[in-house]
Amino acid sequence: MAKGKAKGQKGKRITLKAAKNSIRITFDGRRRLDLSKMGITTFPKCILKLADVDELDLSRNMLKKIPDSIQKFQKLRWLDLHSNQLEELPEAIGMLQNLVYLNVSNNKLTTKNLPVELNLLKNLRTLNLGLNRLDNIPTTLGALKELKEEEASIFQSPLLQIPRECLSLQGHANHRTL
Repeated sequence: MAKGKAKGQKGKRITLKAAKNSIRITFDGRRRLDLSKMGITTFPKCILKLADVDELDLSRNMLKKIPDSIQKFQKLRWLDLHSNQLEELPEAIGMLQNLVYLNVSNNKLTTKNLPVELNLLKNLRTLNLGLNRLDNIPTTLGALKELKEEEASIFQSPLLQIPRECLSLQGHANHRTL
């Protein structure tokens, strides 16, 4: 019985074989690694061997931290981390230069724990920061010129201040887009 309890506390362990079996080809030919809704509590290091995927879905788990090794996913265009327990994002997330979609909604992120390096994601078109603990939008997000106004979502975050650089996002502060 003690073994079962320990497993429950640690969450589900993902093996390389299970991860490989979770890769799907999207309708447009991209490789998508879907590890959503699996009860994962720690980032599975084995998936670093699958870093050539185009899409990574780790949503609806119990992740508290994303390691700097996320930068190994250089081909990544789509990253979904929503509905976890993330309190911060690693600075290395800024190294994902091909990223066009990032969903980190419904976590425990605060403004001070959003890395400045998010401004390096020059190809980012969709960003969802909603349902977090943000008190303002970092002015550095104003550098994301590809970010589509209608696809930037900060819904239901207790925003106190919206920087002038990000005023184009203001109309969407209470709007669900994703």
